Amino acid sequence: MTQRNVPFSFSVLAEEFSKAPREYQAFVVFAALVSLSIPLGHVFGYHTALIPYIGWSSSLFFYVFALIPALSFRLSGNSKQLFAIKSMLWLGVLIGIIRVVFHDSFYPEATSNPYLKYSVLQPLFTVVVPAAWAFLLGSKSVKNWSTSDS
Repeated sequence: MTQRNVPFSFSVLAEEFSKAPREYQAFVVFAALVSLSIPLGHVFGYHTALIPYIGWSSSLFFYVFALIPALSFRLSGNSKQLFAIKSMLWLGVLIGIIRVVFHDSFYPEATSNPYLKYSVLQPLFTVVVPAAWAFLLGSKSVKNWSTSDS
């Protein structure tokens, strides 16, 4: 892919987004919704109810950090940003695995502190979901699209 200097505009971003594979479009929408849920969770008070499922050092932040290169890499022409997106997700998976393995020392059983609660579903949200997104973003259609010049 050649380096492009495309001025930023929402119409150019929308045009590039419409050309993207469905897996990529779904990831960007999911990451945007998750990114919005973090501040809204604090405002409306449902964040502490989610902590047993997502952990207190929220794995959701990896979607926020992955969203930035996800929105810009086709405009910049730098397909290495796809690697950055997947790296953020794999970092979240690694931290999720560490949490799962050591959850007994991180999360005492008898506590009233909502930030120390643990659900058996936490590995689903901190390991399986980000790994699934990373695998989907490694699909052939996303790779072909990320390296094409169109």
